[in-house]
Amino acid sequence: PRHLIGKSAGVDAIPDDVLCGPVTVVDGRGRTELSPDLFKHIETPRVLIRTDAWLDNTQFPMTFPLLTLDAAHLLTRLGIVLLGVDVPSVDSVDSKDLPRHHILMDAGITLCEGLDFSTSKVGSCVADLMIVPFVIKGADAAPVRVWLEDIRQHFA
Repeated sequence: PRHLIGKSAGVDAIPDDVLCGPVTVVDGRGRTELSPDLFKHIETPRVLIRTDAWLDNTQFPMTFPLLTLDAAHLLTRLGIVLLGVDVPSVDSVDSKDLPRHHILMDAGITLCEGLDFSTSKVGSCVADLMIVPFVIKGADAAPVRVWLEDIRQHFA
């Protein structure tokens, strides 16, 4: 939360049960926007979105698929606790007011931005997730290691 709101809790205050547990991986590859229809199979309190829109981490992308505002509101209604994306932000690079950040974080959703799926073959599925951050007391962000295990269900 400190990433957006300066006096909020830091990375070290994110509960383990937010970072670990069942997750729905949503395959958004080839999309120009991430709209509500992409989230029709969400049954878990955690969601990761794979777009493969930022495969070269030596170049910062100026554009990438964005979560629509309707999709952001839908995710809050679904009661998720964590949203992970493989792009630098849930908002556009030039956004000044960060509306998606506010919608999601005001609902208590923890964001994990800049995930790297480049060595994974995972598509849309339900799996077990473990995110282990490099905890820096009071930091507003931190590198993480992410594991997906025991993929239970694949869907189109």
